[in-house]
Amino acid sequence: EFIRWMADEEGVATQEWKGICVNKYGWSLRLKQKSRNIVYLGPGEGCFMVSFVLSDKALQAARQTHLPKAVADTLASAPHYPEGNGVRLVVHRAGDLPAIRKIAAIKLAS
Repeated sequence: EFIRWMADEEGVATQEWKGICVNKYGWSLRLKQKSRNIVYLGPGEGCFMVSFVLSDKALQAARQTHLPKAVADTLASAPHYPEGNGVRLVVHRAGDLPAIRKIAAIKLAS
């Protein structure tokens, strides 16, 4: 559902599967807009991991958005790297998707 929404609503349709030491770490799917990585997705048992690398500006915008407490706490503790701020969230149910969509839209706007 999230992948379809990204393509239909946000125009992020390029998909790139990556696997480094697949037996140890598994596969990940990058959703890209042109050559820009927007979101990283990793499959899990009954869930999937969503990862973003947000600029300082995008992280501030996401922190000011009304999001569930668990997501806000993750944003507050996001580690800073030279590429940006790393945000990792686990999606267990469809009700988790609205917050992920908000963060994806902020990433695209920045």
